[in-house]
Amino acid sequence: MSEPEIDYGDRLQKLEEKIKEIAKLEERIKKLEDRLTLVTDIDRYQKLQELLAAKQFKAADLETKNLILVITGHQDMDDVTPVDIKQISCDALRVIDRLWLNNSEQRFGYSVQLGIYLSVGGSAATLQTQDVLTFQKYGEAVGWRVNNQWQVDNYDNWDFSLEAPRGCFPAASWQSAYGLKTATNFLTRLLECELKI
Repeated sequence: MSEPEIDYGDRLQKLEEKIKEIAKLEERIKKLEDRLTLVTDIDRYQKLQELLAAKQFKAADLETKNLILVITGHQDMDDVTPVDIKQISCDALRVIDRLWLNNSEQRFGYSVQLGIYLSVGGSAATLQTQDVLTFQKYGEAVGWRVNNQWQVDNYDNWDFSLEAPRGCFPAASWQSAYGLKTATNFLTRLLECELKI
């Protein structure tokens, strides 16, 4: 009695069909995961969106800071390290940026800030060397530095309207005990995430 002949071509075809089915399932799972993420994002960013839509830029700036604290797992900006900044997801930064852009006539947002930094001579090299002069030029361009003085201590008196200097906001999420190191890491992360208008 001879053994039945195995049709390897048929088996291979069936295996390829199963692989395609698995790939389709993986794609469907990914789409479902994305939808779940969007639901979470809507909840996470809803307050910021509402504040920005109402043009309450000071409250929106403080809410942006709160979001950065939640994302980094800290209670205070002084506890947010440069390493924490480097680990903020690009998706989170993009969502925050998009909300600011869409509700400020594209005057405010992280991508606007990055563009301004680059326009005053900033680059990956100046970020790596933490070039103080370039960052001072940037501070002057966005209104954070006036008459050679940083305006952090004068925050409550800033202009929180669309008349504020372009790129001025968000600002509170940049404040840190690590100073320039945090700022350069923030800008580096924006570059890595390719945040552009």
